[in-house]
Amino acid sequence: MSLQEQRSFIDDLISHEHKPRNAGKIALSNQFTLMKRLSIFIILLFAVVAFISDELLLAIILASAVPVILLCWHLTLKNMMSTRLLMILMSAMTWLIYTYLLQSGGVHHTGIIWSLVPPVIFALLTGTSSVFWNVSFILFNTLFFIINHYVWGQSIYNIDEYIHLVGAYIFVSGIVYLLESHRLSQQLGNELSQVNVHSILNHSSDIVGIIDPLSRILYANPAYYRITGFDESEVIGIMGLDYLHPDDRLMATKALSKVVNGTPQELRYRYATKGGGWVWLESKGTLIRNGKGEWMVLLVSRDVTKQLKLEDALQQSRKMEAVGTLAGGIAHNVNNMLTSITNHIFLAKQAVSSDDPVQKRLDQVDKLAMQTSEMIDQLLSFARKRRMIKRRTNLTEVTQSTLSLIRESIPSNIAVNWTIPNEEIWVDGDSSQLQQVFINLLLNARDACKDSTSPSINCELRVWVTDASFADLHHLEHNTEMAYIRLCDNGHGIAPAVQDHIFEPFYTTKKVGQGFGLGLSMVHGTIKTHSGIITLESEINQGTCFHIYIPLSASETTASPQQKSTSLVDLNSHPHTLMLVDDSADVRESTRDILIALGYQTLLAADGDEAIALIQENASCCDLILMDVMMPKTNGIEAAQAIHALAPEKPILFFSAYSRDDPEQRPDLPQDSILIRKPISALDLSTIITKALTK
Repeated sequence: MSLQEQRSFIDDLISHEHKPRNAGKIALSNQFTLMKRLSIFIILLFAVVAFISDELLLAIILASAVPVILLCWHLTLKNMMSTRLLMILMSAMTWLIYTYLLQSGGVHHTGIIWSLVPPVIFALLTGTSSVFWNVSFILFNTLFFIINHYVWGQSIYNIDEYIHLVGAYIFVSGIVYLLESHRLSQQLGNELSQVNVHSILNHSSDIVGIIDPLSRILYANPAYYRITGFDESEVIGIMGLDYLHPDDRLMATKALSKVVNGTPQELRYRYATKGGGWVWLESKGTLIRNGKGEWMVLLVSRDVTKQLKLEDALQQSRKMEAVGTLAGGIAHNVNNMLTSITNHIFLAKQAVSSDDPVQKRLDQVDKLAMQTSEMIDQLLSFARKRRMIKRRTNLTEVTQSTLSLIRESIPSNIAVNWTIPNEEIWVDGDSSQLQQVFINLLLNARDACKDSTSPSINCELRVWVTDASFADLHHLEHNTEMAYIRLCDNGHGIAPAVQDHIFEPFYTTKKVGQGFGLGLSMVHGTIKTHSGIITLESEINQGTCFHIYIPLSASETTASPQQKSTSLVDLNSHPHTLMLVDDSADVRESTRDILIALGYQTLLAADGDEAIALIQENASCCDLILMDVMMPKTNGIEAAQAIHALAPEKPILFFSAYSRDDPEQRPDLPQDSILIRKPISALDLSTIITKALTK
C-alpha cells in the first residue's frame, strides 16, 4: 500500500467515523453531484422562462447549453488543463453568454436569468473569488448600459427596471457567496482535521493499525515498522495473528472474536520482530466501519517491553532483598553456631598434643567451619544490594573464592580451567561487586557453551602492562600495570549486530523468562566504576572472550602474616579483665573459655541491660567490653551509648554474626568503633584485644 493509498484509506475511515453518513459528500465538495443538481435547477429555470417568453427555441438552447458546459468541464476539460485556467475560461464564457443575454433582449425579461444564474455559476467555478467576477460582471454591464442608454440612445430596459435587476443580482450573489464561504470553511476544517490525523499517526510513538475480522493487516502507521523492524511489503495483507507468540495466539483469537462482535478488548501479548526477537505489546481493539460500510478492527498498541522488564527487575530486586533479609537472619544464627564450634575446636586442640592424629582432624574441621562462614558471607554479599565501598582488595583471593562458590552451579560436563598466579594481585575496589562481575560472566559462559560438543570455560588472571596502542586507544599512560582477567567459552558466540548492544540495560538475546538483560549491563557499570575497561571478541559458533583490565592499587602490598601456632604455650597471659556481652549462652560460655585460656579474667552479661547494670555498680570492673550488636531488649549499640555516658574512656569492641558489617555500612555504630565478625579465630581475637588495650 503506497503512502497515497494509506492516506486515502485513513481519509475514508475518518470521513465515515466522524461525520453523518450523507454529509461526507457535501463536506468534501463532490462537485460532480453539485453540478448535476445545478443543471437540474437551470433546466427548470429555463423551462419557466420559456413558458412565459416568446422565444421558446432560444430558451431551450440556453437551457441545454448550461448543463452541457458544466458536464464537459467535469468529465473532459477538467483533465485537459489546470483548474485555475479552467476556472478563468469557464467564467469568461459564462460572462459572455449572459452579457449577450442581457444586452440582446432575445428573451423577454432576460434579466431574470442573469440575476439568478451567473452568481451560482461563478461560485461553482471560482469559489469565494466569485465576488471579483460578480463585481466585474456588474460593473461591465452597468457601464455598457450607461453608454448604450445615454450615448447611443438605445436601451432594452428602463433605468428603474435595470436597478431592480442589479439589486436582485447583488442579493443572489451575496447569498451564494455566504453559502460558498460556509462550504469552503467546512472543507478547510475537514482537510486540516485530516492533516492533523495524518500527522498524529505518522509521529505517534504508539502503533495504530487496522485489520479485518480475520486479522489480515490492512494498515499500520510508521511506529509499527519502527518497533517491529518489518517493511510495509512484508506485512500488509498478511494475517496479524501469525506474528504473535504461539502461547498468545489462542488468547488473541478469542479477544478478536469479541471485538468483531462489538465488545472492545484490551490485551497484552508478545509480537515477533524482524530480528527474531519478541516485543510485548499492550493493545486495545475497537470495531469500526469504513466508508463502504465494511467492518474493520482498529488497534492501538503500545510497546511495554521495557516497562515489563523494569517491573520484572523490580520484582527480582524485591525477591533478592527478601532473600537477603532471610539469609541475614539465618546467617546470624549459623555464624553464632560456627563461633561456638570454632571455640570448642580451639579448646579441644589445646587438650591434645601437637603430634596427636586428632590434631590434624581438628584443624580440618576448623578450616571447614571457617570456609562455611566465608561461603555464607559471599551469598549474603551477592543477595544484597549495597553501595560500593572501595578498599584495597586482593583480586587473586576474590577470583579463587568466586570459583569455589560458583563451581557447583556449572554442570560437571563443562570443563573449567582457571589460571591464577601464586602471587597476590591488589586493586582498589569492592570485593563483593567484583565477585558479582565474575559470577555473571561465568554464568553467561555456562549458558553459552552448555550445548557445545566439548564445552569449556577458560579463565586467566595476571598482571599486564599496557602497550602503546592500547594506552592511546583508552587514554591511559604507557606501560601502566593493570590486573588482566580473560574469561572465554567455546559456545555459540555473539552476532556482530548484537555486540553493539550487549552492554545496554535490558538488552538480552535469551528466551522470554530466562533473563532480564541486566547482567552484562551491571558488569559494564561495575568495571567502569573501578576505573577499568571491558572488551569482548566473539565469533558465531566459535565462542566469546571477555577481557577486563583494572588498574593495580597504588598502595604497597603488605605481605601476608605467617601462620602462627595456636598453642597456649605461645600466648602470653594478660592481667586484664574483660566483659563479654552476648545473648547466646553457648557463644558466651565458649568464648569465655577462650578468653580465660588467653589469660584474661572475664565477666559475663546476657544482654545490654546486664552490662549497663555491672558498669553502674562498678565502672572499673573491667578494662574492655566485648559487645554483641544484635541482642533482645537493649541491643549492643544502645548499651554502648549508655556505658559511654557512665565510663567515656571504656573501650568497646563489637561482635556481629551478620555479614561483614563495618562502620561505613552501619552509620549507627559509634565513630572509630571496631567491629569483629563471627566466627573469629582465637589468635585473631587475641591480636585485636591486645591492640585495643594498648591503644
